Amino acid sequence: MIHSLFPRSARALLRFPWLIFLSIVVLCLVSAGYTSRHLGINNNTAQLLDQDLPFQQVRLKLEQAFPQDAATIIAVLASPTPEQTALAADFVQRRLQAETEVFESVYSLENDPFFRRQGFLYLDLDQLEMLSAKLADAQPFIGYLSQHYHLAGLTDILTLALENQAADSAMPLDNLLGAIDQTVVAANQGQSHFLSWQQLLTGVDSEQNRTRRLLIIKPQLDFKQLMPAGQSMAYLRRLTEDLTMLYPGVTVELTGEVALEHEEMETVNHDMLVSGLTSFVLVCISLWLGLRAW
Repeated sequence: MIHSLFPRSARALLRFPWLIFLSIVVLCLVSAGYTSRHLGINNNTAQLLDQDLPFQQVRLKLEQAFPQDAATIIAVLASPTPEQTALAADFVQRRLQAETEVFESVYSLENDPFFRRQGFLYLDLDQLEMLSAKLADAQPFIGYLSQHYHLAGLTDILTLALENQAADSAMPLDNLLGAIDQTVVAANQGQSHFLSWQQLLTGVDSEQNRTRRLLIIKPQLDFKQLMPAGQSMAYLRRLTEDLTMLYPGVTVELTGEVALEHEEMETVNHDMLVSGLTSFVLVCISLWLGLRAW
């Protein structure tokens, strides 16, 4: 009966089941190796469309002209005072520059040598004149503190000013004494409060005092992975947690082309997982109801 059901070739194969099994395993391994070497994914969204299209050519020219600004993450740091923001930005920049395997480059416009030398050129004439006048009024105060940059120097110049012995100082003391009083009261209450000398001496608004800084971060992207910026974004989120512990009051927001695409992929993956689990549960329920009805 068996001889009539199976052809001769099939009967020959059944005589060596382990050999057939091992052959199938070897073929599976060879096919898996070939697939891993020759098949893959490319998650570079910039290459989804034809590179000869006009807007693609414009994009390529922009990337060639400004390679440091292509495919970047922008970290926006903000705090109540410019000094605290500057310290936090320097901390983040040093940490990222040390991680060369994760980040290609990182820079801040405020630390650029050109903007540090020529930054006043970007102010309106009225703003420049107002800033110059306030710095001129505060020059004796700044000059003394530059030579006596300690608590005793601060108390000495305040004493001289209150006793009218620093008649050449045109800087009003009301704002200074009020700011120092607020800082001392907050410290006695165990609160975190920073006195900003930039805001105090110049008196300009918070935007011109640079309470917000931008870090332009270029990550190392692996387009063969499902999440090309996964390693970079994970590191930045851990660094953000460390930063908020070291510098209370500093907030960090991540934006830019790479960060937005990464969050979009996270949303898609989450939705796919939820829909897949929901479909699986519904299929199981349908099968169970079908078996009960049968």
